[in-house]
Amino acid sequence: MPTSSTPPRTPRKTAICVFAAVLAAYLATASGSLSTQDAVAVYYQTKSLAERGAIDVPLEISGDRWLGVDGRYHLPFGIGQAVYNVPFYAAGKLALRLTGLRVGGSEEPLLKASVALGNTVAAAICAAFVFLFAWRVSGSARASLVVAALFAFGSPMWPYGKFGFNAAITSAMLVAGIYGLYVGKVSRLVGPCVWGAFALACAVMTRHEMLLAGLAGLAWLVAADPSQSRIRRTQIAVVGGILAGAVLAWMWFNVIRFGNPLEAGHTPTFGVVGFVGLVASPAASVFLYAPLTVVGLAGLIRLLRTRHPAGSLLGAVTLFLFVFYALLDDWMGTRSYGPRYLVPLLPLLYATMSVCPWGPTARTGRPRTAWLAVAALSVAVQLPAVTMNFVTVRGMAGVPTPNQAPFSWASAPVVLNGRAMGGAIVANAKALIGVMPVAAEQTSRGPLPAGSELSSKLSFSLDFWWLYLFHLGKLSAKTAVAALLVLLGLSAVFFRVAAVGARDSDRVRQTTNEGCLDRP
Repeated sequence: MPTSSTPPRTPRKTAICVFAAVLAAYLATASGSLSTQDAVAVYYQTKSLAERGAIDVPLEISGDRWLGVDGRYHLPFGIGQAVYNVPFYAAGKLALRLTGLRVGGSEEPLLKASVALGNTVAAAICAAFVFLFAWRVSGSARASLVVAALFAFGSPMWPYGKFGFNAAITSAMLVAGIYGLYVGKVSRLVGPCVWGAFALACAVMTRHEMLLAGLAGLAWLVAADPSQSRIRRTQIAVVGGILAGAVLAWMWFNVIRFGNPLEAGHTPTFGVVGFVGLVASPAASVFLYAPLTVVGLAGLIRLLRTRHPAGSLLGAVTLFLFVFYALLDDWMGTRSYGPRYLVPLLPLLYATMSVCPWGPTARTGRPRTAWLAVAALSVAVQLPAVTMNFVTVRGMAGVPTPNQAPFSWASAPVVLNGRAMGGAIVANAKALIGVMPVAAEQTSRGPLPAGSELSSKLSFSLDFWWLYLFHLGKLSAKTAVAALLVLLGLSAVFFRVAAVGARDSDRVRQTTNEGCLDRP
Protein backbone atom coordinates (compact mmCIF):
# COMPACT_ATOMS: atom_id res chain seq x y z
CA MET A 1 0.00 0.00 0.00
CA PRO A 2 1.55 3.35 -1.02
CA THR A 3 2.07 5.88 1.73
CA SER A 4 2.29 9.65 1.69
CA SER A 5 6.07 9.34 1.34
CA THR A 6 5.87 7.05 -1.68
CA PRO A 7 6.96 8.80 -4.90
CA PRO A 8 3.86 9.25 -7.06
CA ARG A 9 3.57 7.21 -10.23
CA THR A 10 4.08 9.44 -13.26
CA PRO A 11 1.19 9.09 -15.75
CA ARG A 12 3.57 8.46 -18.65
CA LYS A 13 0.98 6.63 -20.75
CA THR A 14 -1.32 9.63 -20.52
CA ALA A 15 1.56 11.90 -21.57
CA ILE A 16 2.21 9.66 -24.59
CA CYS A 17 -1.48 9.89 -25.52
CA VAL A 18 -1.28 13.69 -25.23
CA PHE A 19 1.66 13.66 -27.62
CA ALA A 20 -0.18 11.42 -30.10
CA ALA A 21 -3.40 13.44 -29.90
CA VAL A 22 -1.67 16.77 -30.43
CA LEU A 23 0.53 15.39 -33.20
CA ALA A 24 -2.49 14.05 -35.12
CA ALA A 25 -4.30 17.39 -34.84
CA TYR A 26 -1.16 19.31 -35.83
CA LEU A 27 -0.71 17.04 -38.86
CA ALA A 28 -4.28 17.83 -39.89
CA THR A 29 -3.45 21.55 -39.96
CA ALA A 30 0.19 21.30 -41.08
CA SER A 31 1.38 23.51 -43.91
CA GLY A 32 3.99 21.53 -45.75
CA SER A 33 5.71 24.79 -46.71
CA LEU A 34 8.61 26.62 -45.07
CA SER A 35 7.98 30.12 -46.45
CA THR A 36 10.29 32.26 -44.30
CA GLN A 37 13.86 33.05 -45.37
CA ASP A 38 15.36 31.77 -42.13
CA ALA A 39 13.50 28.46 -42.41
CA VAL A 40 14.59 27.93 -46.01
CA ALA A 41 18.18 28.81 -45.09
CA VAL A 42 18.24 26.18 -42.32
CA TYR A 43 16.71 23.69 -44.76
CA TYR A 44 19.70 24.15 -47.06
CA GLN A 45 22.07 23.70 -44.13
CA THR A 46 20.24 20.47 -43.30
CA LYS A 47 20.64 19.42 -46.93
CA SER A 48 24.38 20.12 -46.75
CA LEU A 49 24.71 18.06 -43.58
CA ALA A 50 22.70 15.14 -44.96
CA GLU A 51 24.26 14.99 -48.42
CA ARG A 52 27.79 16.33 -47.98
CA GLY A 53 28.49 16.20 -44.27
CA ALA A 54 29.17 19.95 -44.42
CA ILE A 55 27.70 22.98 -42.63
CA ASP A 56 28.05 25.64 -45.33
CA VAL A 57 25.25 26.88 -47.59
CA PRO A 58 25.11 28.58 -51.02
CA LEU A 59 25.94 32.28 -51.22
CA GLU A 60 22.38 33.25 -52.10
CA ILE A 61 21.13 31.57 -48.92
CA SER A 62 23.76 33.24 -46.73
CA GLY A 63 25.46 36.48 -47.79
CA ASP A 64 28.87 38.11 -48.18
CA ARG A 65 28.99 39.13 -44.52
CA TRP A 66 28.97 35.45 -43.47
CA LEU A 67 31.94 34.34 -45.54
CA GLY A 68 33.83 31.94 -43.29
CA VAL A 69 37.52 31.36 -42.77
CA ASP A 70 37.21 28.27 -44.98
CA GLY A 71 36.11 30.38 -47.95
CA ARG A 72 32.55 29.08 -47.71
CA TYR A 73 29.34 30.77 -46.63
CA HIS A 74 27.60 30.00 -43.35
CA LEU A 75 24.49 30.90 -41.37
CA PRO A 76 24.44 33.03 -38.22
CA PHE A 77 22.35 30.43 -36.41
CA GLY A 78 23.06 27.58 -34.04
CA ILE A 79 23.62 24.17 -35.59
CA GLY A 80 21.02 22.44 -33.41
CA GLN A 81 18.01 22.86 -35.66
CA ALA A 82 19.84 21.69 -38.79
CA VAL A 83 21.09 18.56 -36.99
CA TYR A 84 17.61 17.85 -35.62
CA ASN A 85 16.18 18.16 -39.15
CA VAL A 86 18.48 15.54 -40.70
CA PRO A 87 16.34 12.46 -39.87
CA PHE A 88 13.26 14.18 -41.28
CA TYR A 89 15.16 15.12 -44.43
CA ALA A 90 16.29 11.50 -44.77
CA ALA A 91 12.70 10.31 -44.31
CA GLY A 92 11.63 12.66 -47.10
CA LYS A 93 14.32 11.23 -49.39
CA LEU A 94 13.15 7.71 -48.63
CA ALA A 95 9.53 8.62 -49.33
CA LEU A 96 10.53 10.15 -52.67
CA ARG A 97 12.45 7.02 -53.61
CA LEU A 98 9.52 4.75 -52.73
CA THR A 99 6.73 6.82 -54.28
CA GLY A 100 8.40 8.83 -57.05
CA LEU A 101 6.04 11.69 -56.15
CA ARG A 102 6.98 15.18 -57.34
CA VAL A 103 5.25 18.54 -56.93
CA GLY A 104 5.64 21.04 -59.73
CA GLY A 105 8.24 18.78 -61.31
CA SER A 106 10.54 19.10 -58.29
CA GLU A 107 11.39 17.05 -55.22
CA GLU A 108 12.15 20.16 -53.12
CA PRO A 109 8.56 20.88 -51.93
CA LEU A 110 8.18 17.40 -50.47
CA LEU A 111 11.63 17.48 -48.86
CA LYS A 112 10.82 20.85 -47.30
CA ALA A 113 7.49 19.49 -46.09
CA SER A 114 9.30 16.57 -44.49
CA VAL A 115 11.71 18.92 -42.73
CA ALA A 116 8.82 21.12 -41.59
CA LEU A 117 7.32 17.99 -40.02
CA GLY A 118 10.17 18.08 -37.51
CA ASN A 119 8.71 21.25 -36.01
CA THR A 120 5.31 19.58 -35.77
CA VAL A 121 6.78 16.67 -33.82
CA ALA A 122 8.71 19.02 -31.51
CA ALA A 123 5.56 21.05 -30.80
CA ALA A 124 3.66 17.88 -29.85
CA ILE A 125 6.53 16.86 -27.55
CA CYS A 126 6.16 20.26 -25.87
CA ALA A 127 2.50 19.58 -25.13
CA ALA A 128 3.38 16.26 -23.48
CA PHE A 129 5.95 17.94 -21.23
CA VAL A 130 3.46 20.67 -20.35
CA PHE A 131 1.13 17.91 -19.15
CA LEU A 132 3.88 16.31 -17.06
CA PHE A 133 5.09 19.58 -15.57
CA ALA A 134 1.54 20.71 -14.75
CA TRP A 135 0.89 17.35 -13.09
CA ARG A 136 4.07 17.61 -11.03
CA VAL A 137 3.12 21.00 -9.61
CA SER A 138 -0.65 20.46 -9.19
CA GLY A 139 -1.18 16.73 -8.62
CA SER A 140 -4.28 16.79 -10.83
CA ALA A 141 -3.93 14.80 -14.06
CA ARG A 142 -7.28 16.03 -15.36
CA ALA A 143 -6.44 19.70 -14.83
CA SER A 144 -3.03 19.06 -16.39
CA LEU A 145 -4.66 17.49 -19.46
CA VAL A 146 -6.79 20.61 -19.93
CA VAL A 147 -3.70 22.77 -19.59
CA ALA A 148 -1.78 20.70 -22.16
CA ALA A 149 -4.66 20.90 -24.65
CA LEU A 150 -4.91 24.65 -24.21
CA PHE A 151 -1.18 25.01 -24.66
CA ALA A 152 -1.40 23.02 -27.89
CA PHE A 153 -4.30 25.00 -29.37
CA GLY A 154 -4.43 28.19 -27.33
CA SER A 155 -0.84 29.37 -27.66
CA PRO A 156 1.38 30.44 -30.58
CA MET A 157 2.90 26.97 -30.46
CA TRP A 158 0.09 25.85 -32.79
CA PRO A 159 1.08 28.16 -35.67
CA TYR A 160 4.79 27.85 -34.90
CA GLY A 161 4.45 24.08 -35.14
CA LYS A 162 3.68 24.73 -38.84
CA PHE A 163 6.54 27.11 -39.62
CA GLY A 164 10.23 26.44 -40.10
CA PHE A 165 11.42 28.68 -37.27
CA ASN A 166 13.32 27.05 -34.41
CA ALA A 167 10.73 28.16 -31.83
CA ALA A 168 9.12 24.71 -31.47
CA ILE A 169 12.42 22.83 -31.28
CA THR A 170 13.88 25.27 -28.75
CA SER A 171 10.69 25.12 -26.68
CA ALA A 172 10.78 21.32 -26.54
CA MET A 173 14.39 21.27 -25.39
CA LEU A 174 13.89 24.07 -22.86
CA VAL A 175 10.82 22.59 -21.17
CA ALA A 176 12.38 19.10 -21.18
CA GLY A 177 15.59 20.49 -19.68
CA ILE A 178 13.94 22.49 -16.92
CA TYR A 179 11.57 19.62 -16.16
CA GLY A 180 14.53 17.22 -15.86
CA LEU A 181 16.35 19.52 -13.42
CA TYR A 182 13.17 19.96 -11.39
CA VAL A 183 12.39 16.23 -11.15
CA GLY A 184 15.99 15.48 -10.26
CA LYS A 185 15.97 17.99 -7.44
CA VAL A 186 12.64 17.08 -5.84
CA SER A 187 13.21 13.33 -6.28
CA ARG A 188 16.87 13.48 -5.22
CA LEU A 189 17.95 11.63 -8.37
CA VAL A 190 20.91 12.35 -10.64
CA GLY A 191 19.51 10.72 -13.79
CA PRO A 192 16.84 13.35 -14.57
CA CYS A 193 19.43 16.10 -14.11
CA VAL A 194 21.64 14.39 -16.69
CA TRP A 195 19.06 14.25 -19.47
CA GLY A 196 17.68 17.63 -18.41
CA ALA A 197 21.10 19.24 -18.72
CA PHE A 198 21.66 17.52 -22.05
CA ALA A 199 18.35 18.93 -23.36
CA LEU A 200 19.41 22.39 -22.21
CA ALA A 201 22.77 21.93 -23.94
CA CYS A 202 20.95 21.12 -27.18
CA ALA A 203 18.84 24.25 -26.67
CA VAL A 204 22.05 26.29 -26.31
CA MET A 205 23.33 24.90 -29.61
CA THR A 206 20.07 25.99 -31.25
CA ARG A 207 19.52 29.38 -29.67
CA HIS A 208 22.60 30.47 -27.77
CA GLU A 209 20.72 32.67 -25.29
CA MET A 210 19.19 29.50 -23.80
CA LEU A 211 22.40 29.41 -21.77
CA LEU A 212 20.65 31.97 -19.54
CA ALA A 213 17.97 29.40 -18.76
CA GLY A 214 20.64 26.79 -18.05
CA LEU A 215 22.46 29.12 -15.69
CA ALA A 216 19.19 29.96 -13.93
CA GLY A 217 18.54 26.24 -13.44
CA LEU A 218 22.06 25.64 -12.18
CA ALA A 219 21.79 28.53 -9.72
CA TRP A 220 18.49 27.11 -8.50
CA LEU A 221 20.13 23.74 -7.84
CA VAL A 222 22.96 25.40 -5.92
CA ALA A 223 20.55 27.42 -3.76
CA ALA A 224 18.10 24.55 -3.24
CA ASP A 225 20.18 22.67 -0.65
CA PRO A 226 22.41 24.82 1.61
CA SER A 227 23.82 21.66 3.19
CA GLN A 228 25.16 20.55 -0.21
CA SER A 229 24.49 16.84 0.24
CA ARG A 230 26.43 14.33 -1.84
CA ILE A 231 23.54 13.87 -4.26
CA ARG A 232 23.12 17.61 -4.68
CA ARG A 233 26.85 18.10 -5.27
CA THR A 234 26.75 15.40 -7.93
CA GLN A 235 23.74 17.03 -9.59
CA ILE A 236 25.46 20.42 -9.64
CA ALA A 237 28.65 18.94 -11.06
CA VAL A 238 26.81 17.05 -13.79
CA VAL A 239 24.63 20.00 -14.85
CA GLY A 240 27.54 22.45 -14.69
CA GLY A 241 29.79 20.12 -16.66
CA ILE A 242 27.27 19.48 -19.42
CA LEU A 243 26.47 23.19 -19.78
CA ALA A 244 30.19 23.98 -19.87
CA GLY A 245 30.55 21.39 -22.62
CA ALA A 246 27.78 23.13 -24.58
CA VAL A 247 29.59 26.45 -24.29
CA LEU A 248 32.86 24.90 -25.49
CA ALA A 249 31.03 23.24 -28.40
CA TRP A 250 29.47 26.60 -29.32
CA MET A 251 32.89 28.29 -29.25
CA TRP A 252 34.42 25.50 -31.35
CA PHE A 253 31.58 25.86 -33.88
CA ASN A 254 32.32 29.59 -34.11
CA VAL A 255 36.02 28.94 -34.69
CA ILE A 256 35.23 26.53 -37.52
CA ARG A 257 32.98 29.07 -39.22
CA PHE A 258 34.44 32.48 -38.49
CA GLY A 259 37.81 31.85 -36.82
CA ASN A 260 36.81 33.43 -33.51
CA PRO A 261 35.30 31.55 -30.54
CA LEU A 262 33.03 34.50 -29.72
CA GLU A 263 31.98 35.34 -33.31
CA ALA A 264 28.59 33.77 -34.00
CA GLY A 265 27.84 35.75 -37.16
CA HIS A 266 25.33 38.09 -35.59
CA THR A 267 25.88 40.95 -33.16
CA PRO A 268 22.66 42.01 -31.40
CA THR A 269 21.90 45.62 -30.53
CA PHE A 270 20.00 46.61 -27.44
CA GLY A 271 17.36 49.09 -26.30
CA VAL A 272 14.41 49.28 -23.90
CA VAL A 273 11.38 49.55 -26.20
CA GLY A 274 10.84 45.81 -25.96
CA PHE A 275 9.65 46.05 -22.36
CA VAL A 276 6.57 47.86 -23.64
CA GLY A 277 6.43 46.08 -26.99
CA LEU A 278 6.34 42.52 -25.65
CA VAL A 279 3.54 43.50 -23.28
CA ALA A 280 1.38 45.97 -25.19
CA SER A 281 2.26 46.22 -28.90
CA PRO A 282 -0.07 44.95 -31.67
CA ALA A 283 2.98 43.31 -33.28
CA ALA A 284 4.20 41.14 -30.41
CA SER A 285 2.26 41.49 -27.17
CA VAL A 286 2.37 38.16 -25.37
CA PHE A 287 -0.99 38.98 -23.79
CA LEU A 288 -2.55 39.59 -27.21
CA TYR A 289 -1.17 36.48 -28.94
CA ALA A 290 -1.35 34.23 -25.85
CA PRO A 291 -4.04 35.62 -23.50
CA LEU A 292 -3.76 32.57 -21.23
CA THR A 293 -0.36 33.88 -20.18
CA VAL A 294 -2.29 35.96 -17.63
CA VAL A 295 -3.57 32.78 -16.00
CA GLY A 296 -0.11 31.25 -16.12
CA LEU A 297 1.43 34.25 -14.41
CA ALA A 298 -1.25 34.05 -11.70
CA GLY A 299 -0.32 30.41 -11.19
CA LEU A 300 3.38 31.28 -11.03
CA ILE A 301 2.70 33.96 -8.42
CA ARG A 302 0.81 31.41 -6.34
CA LEU A 303 3.74 29.00 -6.54
CA LEU A 304 6.07 31.75 -5.38
CA ARG A 305 3.79 32.82 -2.52
CA THR A 306 3.41 29.25 -1.25
CA ARG A 307 7.16 28.63 -1.60
CA HIS A 308 6.55 25.72 -3.94
CA PRO A 309 9.90 24.37 -5.22
CA ALA A 310 8.87 25.01 -8.83
CA GLY A 311 8.11 28.69 -8.22
CA SER A 312 11.66 29.97 -7.88
CA LEU A 313 12.92 27.83 -10.78
CA LEU A 314 10.24 28.88 -13.27
CA GLY A 315 10.32 32.46 -12.01
CA ALA A 316 14.08 32.73 -12.53
CA VAL A 317 14.00 31.25 -16.05
CA THR A 318 11.06 33.47 -17.05
CA LEU A 319 12.71 36.60 -15.69
CA PHE A 320 16.12 35.95 -17.25
CA LEU A 321 14.78 35.26 -20.73
CA PHE A 322 12.09 37.94 -20.75
CA VAL A 323 14.55 40.65 -19.74
CA PHE A 324 17.05 39.52 -22.37
CA TYR A 325 14.50 39.53 -25.19
CA ALA A 326 12.95 42.81 -24.05
CA LEU A 327 16.38 44.43 -24.25
CA LEU A 328 16.88 43.40 -27.87
CA ASP A 329 16.25 46.04 -30.53
CA ASP A 330 14.68 43.21 -32.55
CA TRP A 331 12.38 42.32 -29.67
CA MET A 332 9.42 41.56 -31.96
CA GLY A 333 11.32 39.02 -34.06
CA THR A 334 11.49 39.76 -37.77
CA ARG A 335 8.83 38.09 -39.93
CA SER A 336 6.93 36.73 -36.94
CA TYR A 337 3.36 36.08 -35.86
CA GLY A 338 3.37 37.52 -32.36
CA PRO A 339 6.25 37.28 -29.86
CA ARG A 340 8.35 34.60 -31.54
CA TYR A 341 11.21 34.92 -29.08
CA LEU A 342 8.93 34.35 -26.08
CA VAL A 343 7.37 31.15 -27.44
CA PRO A 344 9.87 28.90 -25.58
CA LEU A 345 8.70 30.43 -22.28
CA LEU A 346 5.07 29.53 -22.88
CA PRO A 347 5.31 25.79 -22.00
CA LEU A 348 6.62 26.76 -18.56
CA LEU A 349 4.03 29.48 -17.98
CA TYR A 350 1.12 27.40 -19.25
CA ALA A 351 2.08 24.53 -16.93
CA THR A 352 1.56 26.81 -13.92
CA MET A 353 -2.08 27.39 -14.94
CA SER A 354 -2.89 24.09 -13.26
CA VAL A 355 -2.54 25.70 -9.82
CA CYS A 356 -4.31 28.98 -10.59
CA PRO A 357 -7.54 29.15 -8.49
CA TRP A 358 -9.43 30.70 -11.41
CA GLY A 359 -7.86 28.33 -13.92
CA PRO A 360 -8.88 24.80 -14.97
CA THR A 361 -9.84 23.84 -11.41
CA ALA A 362 -12.51 26.58 -11.22
CA ARG A 363 -15.90 24.85 -11.26
CA THR A 364 -18.59 27.52 -10.91
CA GLY A 365 -19.30 31.23 -10.87
CA ARG A 366 -17.35 34.14 -12.27
CA PRO A 367 -13.90 32.49 -12.02
CA ARG A 368 -15.03 29.68 -14.33
CA THR A 369 -16.68 32.13 -16.74
CA ALA A 370 -13.56 34.30 -16.87
CA TRP A 371 -11.34 31.25 -17.35
CA LEU A 372 -13.42 29.90 -20.22
CA ALA A 373 -13.56 33.31 -21.90
CA VAL A 374 -9.78 33.74 -21.80
CA ALA A 375 -9.29 30.16 -23.02
CA ALA A 376 -11.67 30.69 -25.96
CA LEU A 377 -9.95 33.95 -26.88
CA SER A 378 -6.55 32.27 -26.77
CA VAL A 379 -7.67 29.59 -29.22
CA ALA A 380 -9.40 32.10 -31.49
CA VAL A 381 -6.31 34.30 -31.85
CA GLN A 382 -4.28 31.38 -33.20
CA LEU A 383 -6.72 30.56 -36.01
CA PRO A 384 -5.69 33.40 -38.39
CA ALA A 385 -2.08 32.13 -38.39
CA VAL A 386 -3.06 28.47 -38.57
CA THR A 387 -5.34 28.94 -41.58
CA MET A 388 -3.34 31.58 -43.48
CA ASN A 389 0.41 31.81 -44.10
CA PHE A 390 1.35 35.11 -42.48
CA VAL A 391 4.33 35.75 -44.78
CA THR A 392 2.16 35.40 -47.89
CA VAL A 393 -0.63 37.54 -46.42
CA ARG A 394 1.78 40.33 -45.51
CA GLY A 395 3.34 40.30 -48.96
CA MET A 396 -0.06 40.68 -50.58
CA ALA A 397 -1.23 43.39 -48.16
CA GLY A 398 1.62 45.76 -48.96
CA VAL A 399 1.75 47.33 -45.49
CA PRO A 400 4.79 48.13 -43.31
CA THR A 401 6.35 45.20 -41.49
CA PRO A 402 6.04 45.00 -37.69
CA ASN A 403 9.69 46.06 -37.49
CA GLN A 404 8.82 49.30 -39.26
CA ALA A 405 5.56 49.95 -37.40
CA PRO A 406 5.41 47.73 -34.28
CA PHE A 407 2.69 49.81 -32.62
CA SER A 408 0.42 50.06 -35.66
CA TRP A 409 -2.73 47.96 -35.64
CA ALA A 410 -2.94 48.24 -39.44
CA SER A 411 0.18 46.07 -39.85
CA ALA A 412 -0.42 43.73 -36.89
CA PRO A 413 -0.17 40.08 -38.03
CA VAL A 414 -3.36 39.05 -36.24
CA VAL A 415 -5.31 41.82 -37.99
CA LEU A 416 -3.94 41.09 -41.48
CA ASN A 417 -4.42 37.35 -41.21
CA GLY A 418 -7.84 37.75 -39.62
CA ARG A 419 -9.06 39.87 -42.52
CA ALA A 420 -7.74 37.40 -45.07
CA MET A 421 -9.04 34.31 -43.28
CA GLY A 422 -12.80 34.73 -43.71
CA GLY A 423 -12.88 35.12 -47.48
CA ALA A 424 -10.29 32.40 -48.01
CA ILE A 425 -12.27 29.87 -45.96
CA VAL A 426 -15.42 30.49 -48.01
CA ALA A 427 -13.59 30.38 -51.37
CA ASN A 428 -11.70 27.18 -50.56
CA ALA A 429 -14.80 25.47 -49.17
CA LYS A 430 -16.64 26.24 -52.41
CA ALA A 431 -13.70 24.90 -54.41
CA LEU A 432 -13.74 21.64 -52.45
CA ILE A 433 -17.43 21.04 -53.07
CA GLY A 434 -17.14 22.14 -56.70
CA VAL A 435 -19.48 25.13 -56.41
CA MET A 436 -16.88 27.70 -57.41
CA PRO A 437 -13.67 26.33 -58.95
CA VAL A 438 -10.59 28.42 -58.33
CA ALA A 439 -9.47 30.45 -61.36
CA ALA A 440 -7.44 28.40 -63.84
CA GLU A 441 -4.54 30.80 -63.82
CA GLN A 442 -4.26 30.39 -60.03
CA THR A 443 -4.14 26.62 -60.16
CA SER A 444 -1.58 26.38 -62.92
CA ARG A 445 0.01 22.95 -62.56
CA GLY A 446 3.23 23.80 -64.31
CA PRO A 447 6.66 23.63 -62.68
CA LEU A 448 7.18 25.67 -59.54
CA PRO A 449 9.34 28.76 -60.11
CA ALA A 450 12.86 28.27 -58.77
CA GLY A 451 12.99 28.93 -55.05
CA SER A 452 9.23 29.42 -54.70
CA GLU A 453 7.13 27.83 -51.96
CA LEU A 454 3.69 26.28 -52.19
CA SER A 455 2.30 29.00 -49.93
CA SER A 456 3.39 31.72 -52.39
CA LYS A 457 2.41 29.86 -55.58
CA LEU A 458 -1.01 29.01 -54.11
CA SER A 459 -1.53 32.20 -52.11
CA PHE A 460 -5.32 31.87 -52.42
CA SER A 461 -5.29 28.55 -50.55
CA LEU A 462 -5.64 27.97 -46.85
CA ASP A 463 -2.27 26.96 -45.40
CA PHE A 464 -2.91 23.20 -45.22
CA TRP A 465 -0.89 20.54 -47.04
CA TRP A 466 -3.91 18.49 -48.12
CA LEU A 467 -5.53 21.59 -49.60
CA TYR A 468 -2.35 22.50 -51.50
CA LEU A 469 -2.27 19.01 -52.98
CA PHE A 470 -5.94 19.33 -53.94
CA HIS A 471 -5.32 22.59 -55.79
CA LEU A 472 -2.31 21.03 -57.53
CA GLY A 473 -4.41 18.10 -58.69
CA LYS A 474 -2.54 15.54 -56.59
CA LEU A 475 -5.58 14.74 -54.41
CA SER A 476 -9.28 14.69 -55.15
CA ALA A 477 -11.59 16.75 -52.95
CA LYS A 478 -12.93 13.59 -51.26
CA THR A 479 -9.43 12.28 -50.54
CA ALA A 480 -8.26 15.64 -49.18
CA VAL A 481 -11.23 15.96 -46.84
CA ALA A 482 -10.92 12.30 -45.83
CA ALA A 483 -7.27 12.86 -44.85
CA LEU A 484 -8.34 15.78 -42.67
CA LEU A 485 -11.15 13.83 -40.99
CA VAL A 486 -8.99 10.76 -40.34
CA LEU A 487 -6.33 12.82 -38.58
CA LEU A 488 -8.89 14.74 -36.54
CA GLY A 489 -10.59 11.46 -35.65
CA LEU A 490 -7.29 9.99 -34.45
CA SER A 491 -6.68 13.09 -32.37
CA ALA A 492 -10.10 12.77 -30.74
CA VAL A 493 -9.50 9.08 -29.94
CA PHE A 494 -6.14 9.76 -28.31
CA PHE A 495 -7.55 12.67 -26.32
CA ARG A 496 -10.34 10.38 -25.13
CA VAL A 497 -7.82 7.76 -24.02
CA ALA A 498 -5.78 10.48 -22.31
CA ALA A 499 -8.88 11.71 -20.48
CA VAL A 500 -9.65 8.21 -19.20
CA GLY A 501 -6.03 7.79 -18.11
CA ALA A 502 -6.05 11.14 -16.32
CA ARG A 503 -9.28 10.25 -14.51
CA ASP A 504 -7.89 6.90 -13.40
CA SER A 505 -4.62 8.49 -12.29
CA ASP A 506 -6.45 10.98 -10.08
CA ARG A 507 -8.67 8.24 -8.68
CA VAL A 508 -5.65 6.10 -7.74
CA ARG A 509 -3.97 9.00 -5.97
CA GLN A 510 -7.12 9.82 -4.03
CA THR A 511 -7.91 6.25 -2.96
CA THR A 512 -4.33 5.29 -2.03
CA ASN A 513 -3.26 8.64 -0.57
CA GLU A 514 -0.31 8.42 -2.95
CA GLY A 515 2.31 11.06 -2.33
CA CYS A 516 1.78 14.78 -1.99
CA LEU A 517 3.36 16.08 -5.16
CA ASP A 518 6.42 18.26 -4.64
CA ARG A 519 5.12 20.30 -1.75
CA PRO A 520 7.38 22.92 -0.18
